[in-house]
Amino acid sequence: VDLSGLKEAGEIDIRNNENLKRVSLPQLTTTIFVPPTTNAMVVLGNPSLKKLCAPKLVNGGFVCIGNQTDQPLLDADLSGLVAGNLDDNPLCSNYDAPTVCG
Repeated sequence: VDLSGLKEAGEIDIRNNENLKRVSLPQLTTTIFVPPTTNAMVVLGNPSLKKLCAPKLVNGGFVCIGNQTDQPLLDADLSGLVAGNLDDNPLCSNYDAPTVCG
């Protein structure tokens, strides 16, 4: 999925896509959670996902990227993340996905 022109978004929710291999968000700078949701960016349950590119995401709100069991092949670039948090939900990557940077 190539969303090259997307610069700002409310919630980004990419879940349960068995054949999804790449998500490209090269210009995305801001995601904002919209109540009643609690996350601004959710990428879960995509077992074939190999690449998530959002290197300019500076303000991410709460970010939940599926863990190593959920998305074992994932290499995610969130290297620009300054404002926001990786969610502490056990489904999220801050527990055991070594290839998520940010």
